[in-house]
This record gives sequence, C-alpha cells and structure tokens, in this order.
Amino acid sequence: MIETVTITGVASELQGVGRAADGRTLFVHGALPGERVEARITRSGKRFCTAETLRIIDKSEHRIEPACPHYGQCGGCAAQHMTYDYSLALKRQRVQDALGRIGGLPDAEVRETIASPEPWRYRNKAEYHLAMQQGVMQLGMRARDSHRLIEVQDCPLQSEQSSRFLQAVRPFATEQLQHIVTRVNGDNQLMGILCTRGRLANENQITHALMAQLPQLVSLYRCDLAPKPNHALDGRCTLLAGDTHLSEQLHELRFSLSPQSFFQVNRTQAEALIDQMLLAADLRGHETVLDVYCGIGTLTLPLAQRAARVIGLEIVPPAIEDARKAAMENGIDNAEFHLGDASAALAPLLRSHLKPDVVVVDPPRKGLDPSLIQQILTLNPDRIVYVSCDPGTLARDIKLLAPAYHLQYAQPLDMFPWTEHVETVCLMSRVEE
Repeated sequence: MIETVTITGVASELQGVGRAADGRTLFVHGALPGERVEARITRSGKRFCTAETLRIIDKSEHRIEPACPHYGQCGGCAAQHMTYDYSLALKRQRVQDALGRIGGLPDAEVRETIASPEPWRYRNKAEYHLAMQQGVMQLGMRARDSHRLIEVQDCPLQSEQSSRFLQAVRPFATEQLQHIVTRVNGDNQLMGILCTRGRLANENQITHALMAQLPQLVSLYRCDLAPKPNHALDGRCTLLAGDTHLSEQLHELRFSLSPQSFFQVNRTQAEALIDQMLLAADLRGHETVLDVYCGIGTLTLPLAQRAARVIGLEIVPPAIEDARKAAMENGIDNAEFHLGDASAALAPLLRSHLKPDVVVVDPPRKGLDPSLIQQILTLNPDRIVYVSCDPGTLARDIKLLAPAYHLQYAQPLDMFPWTEHVETVCLMSRVEE
C-alpha cells in the first residue's frame, strides 16, 4: 500500500512521523520533518504503521545524499540522508521529547548536542556477520529489522584496519565461522576475534595467514560461542596469536582491553564524555564516589584522580580484571572494584553504611532496575550523575528518582554519528526538605 504523507515530526529511530489517510500514525524511514513524501507501508498495525520512503515530493533543506552505498539497506545507520548538524538537532530533540513525555519534565534544560570532531571512521569496534545465502557464504552487516545479511566490503564508520581484517578473513569463511569482531586502538593496532562453533578445522593456517598479511594485527582470538549466544562475543575466548590485550588511552590514562571488555566505540567522544561526567560530579578531593556499571574503569579512574575513594561495581568478570589492572598500571590506589549484579553487589555496601557523596550510573540500554533505584535513594548521595545511552529509559528512571532528586540539566553527546543513538550526561541534585 502506498501513501502520500506530510512529515511533521521525528521518532526515536530518526524516522519521519506523519499521519496515514485513515488517521493512523505513520513512521517513515528516510523521511525528514517538513517533507511531503510518497511512502510504501511495510508493517501495518491498528494504531500505527511503518513505511519506507519511495519518492520525495517536497524536499527538506536538510536532506543530503548518503555517503555509503549500503545506506537504507544495512541497519547500522539512520541519519546519512540529513546534514550532520541537523542530526545533532534531532538527537537533542529526542532527549527533550523523552524527558517531557516520559519523565514529566517538559521544561528540562537540555543543552546542545556535543558533536563528534570526526563523524567518519570513528568506530574502534566492529561486528561483522556471516551467513550462507543462496549457496554463497557472505560477510557483512544485518539489514534493518531483519537477520538478512547485507554483503559489505567496507563501512565508512569503521576504521580502515577493521575493513582490511574483514577482507583478509573472507577467503577462509565457512559456516563454522559465525561472526568477526575487531577492535582498533588509537595507534591503529588491531585485535581480531573469530567467533566460531568450536575450533576451526584449518585454524593454524588461518592464524599464520592473518598474522603474516596484516602488520597491524597484534592480537588474534577465537571465541567459541555458547550454544545459544546472546551476542557476538558470548562464549569462551582463546588466544591464537599475539598479545592478550590491546592497549588504549583516554586522556592520560591507559587501559588494557580484553576481547569481551566494554569500551566506548568512539575514543575522542569518550574523552568528551569523561569531561562532562567530571564537570557534573564537581569533585573537590574529599568525596566518596560510587560508580555503578563501571566496566573496565573508564569513568572510575578519572573519578579516583579527583576523589578520596571510588567504588566500582560491574557484573562482567573480565571487565573487573581489566579495571583492577588499569588502576594498578596507572598508579591509582583509591579505587576498588566489586564483581556482581549491581543490586547484589551494592547490598553488602549498604549494610556497611556506605555514604557516597556522588553516585555515577552508566547502565545498559534497559536502564536501572527498580531495586537499584531504591538502593540509590537509600544511599541518599548529594548528587547523581546519570550517563545514558537511551533517552526513554533515562526519562523513566529520572521520574522514579523524583521527587527526592531534581534534574539540573541534560547534556547530549553524539557518540555514534549517522546513527539514531545519543548519549546523555545528566546531573541530578538532592532536594533538601
């Protein structure tokens, strides 16, 4: 079914929003606010539909030609059809809309989105997928809203080293190989991870060929996937050749990354995120700080440089090991790390009458568990710094933390140019009775 629709707004994945002829809300991929487009409905529901843009009738001044030939097919990007500045404005609008609609804060201070200095080739981690399609083994990215594979030779968001690794692995691709993951550091050194169902039949040959062909490949792993993996690195990693870790730097701090460690994919913007987090924390040197979902300590260690004591909580064992190693290697002795689910790891600290001055949370996309929110309210810190990767769950959690805490401001950052994602640093202060 084809509709002609006027786009009046933008949705959470940067789709255009308009009304179908029968009054249903229409989410149109590839359409911009202010445009009138011809769109084909791809999914129909009682109250809303999704659609693809077929033809632009009235064109927005913010529309540009996408740089990637796979744009519109691959599910990795959502904003290459608009100017970069306009994408920043729409991401700020996403945060404003969520805080108003979900958080009940229509007048919240939402600052201008901090741009990425380099919107191309910024990703230091890539995940490529493999699938047999029509009798041919293909390597590439997932299509939007599908498990179908889009064959790609290169991605303009990824580093050139990552693309070279993809091409080097291509001749060895078999059905046993499920995913390829790459990490690239600021010195252009590469870690490659082959995600498989068991040991590769020609593993020694592949290892030798890749290490010989790619001078920047300093670490090569195999990840033997779990029977029902939840993600591309859900399994047991075995070093095949090279170093066990990849060294990376944020500001003056150095970190050692293992294959399964979480690390921000945009290193330059990760430094900007740290700066905004520290600005919100406003530490003077005497404070105790709790860092929940601390990962490998990318926020914990900068906090420790400015506080008396910092406690990090993290559920991933390799990340805790990397965090402790980073603290030692950077000469930081006032940071401690506790392994476990956030609520479970926090329980004994509550029993020990921990009294943090500042709580920093950087949760996954699902946000904070209600039990954790109650624990934070019991801790009663002066300030909460909430680092969010999802405006919807951010707004939900801010509403649950009120009225005990007031949102001072929200600072969006563009960690992922040309995608719908936006990172936000929020400062919340305790409301005095």
